Amino acid sequence: MKLFTKYMTRNDCYTANRKITPKGIMVHSTAAPGVMAAAWFDRWNKSYKAGEIGKQACVHAFVDDKEVWQYLPWNHRGWHAGGKANDTHIGFEICEPGGFKYSGGSNMVGYDVEKNQEYFEKAYANAVELCVYLCRMFNLTEKDIICHSEGYKLGVASNHGDVMHWFPKHKKSMDTFREDVKKALNSTNGGGDEMKYYKILGNEVMNLRATAPNGKIIMPIPTGTIISGNEFLTASNGTIWMKTQYNGIDGWVAVGPPSKGYCEEVPAPKPEPDYKAQYELQKARADMLELENKNLKAENERLGKEIVIVQSEYDKIIKDIKNFANKY
Repeated sequence: MKLFTKYMTRNDCYTANRKITPKGIMVHSTAAPGVMAAAWFDRWNKSYKAGEIGKQACVHAFVDDKEVWQYLPWNHRGWHAGGKANDTHIGFEICEPGGFKYSGGSNMVGYDVEKNQEYFEKAYANAVELCVYLCRMFNLTEKDIICHSEGYKLGVASNHGDVMHWFPKHKKSMDTFREDVKKALNSTNGGGDEMKYYKILGNEVMNLRATAPNGKIIMPIPTGTIISGNEFLTASNGTIWMKTQYNGIDGWVAVGPPSKGYCEEVPAPKPEPDYKAQYELQKARADMLELENKNLKAENERLGKEIVIVQSEYDKIIKDIKNFANKY
């Protein structure tokens, strides 16, 4: 997921500066065919009070098939739900492809499912990944995710049909969406990328931050430290952020690009030999050999006694044969 951040500082929602503690996520779709995520900044970074725009609206982010653009801080109260969910939910819009128009509310006239399948799958995947990112950030689960139409049924949002006017065309629903988020949250490899290792360069002391990009500083990480991760975000200025763990605390560190000189990618460290395990293994083998040796000695002693007994019996039989022969 490529996440870019550019706050809509002219929007009245941003200047209102009301904060929330996110308790959920609301998924919307734009109902504006062909307008992609980056284009919404120029459309909505305007003031209703100043007469620059004809509506009062602002969401936290827009998602398309290539990237995610964040336009409000995640803990900022958005204007997206038309109801109480504004006080509790982060809201983002999935951009819809072009080539069709709306008629009669949420009726998508001329929408070509087959033609738009690839776009939908990529945008859907980015939306899932954004929800996973937000769930991990705010300790949420897939159960805390709803769409606008579900919000209306719950009485916390206005009467809109998104996203259930669109998802079923591609054999998806909010239930499948939540299930996909759940699977990603439960996956062992986090972001799904290859595990990479970075060494903090000598001239830098990098900060572990709560969020990316440029979130609250948790603690500094000393130069020379090797950090690892497999979840990455690319900020609008090109900085690459990696989710990592340092001193048992999760956070984000700026690791690239290489031209920044923050870190250098290094090979995975070779694990230290486990001498204790090797000792225990060799000791177990020695104990087993010692036991086998004792058993062999005991067997030899038993066989030795049997040989003596057999020889004694043989000698007696030979003596008897000689006696019988003499008598015969």
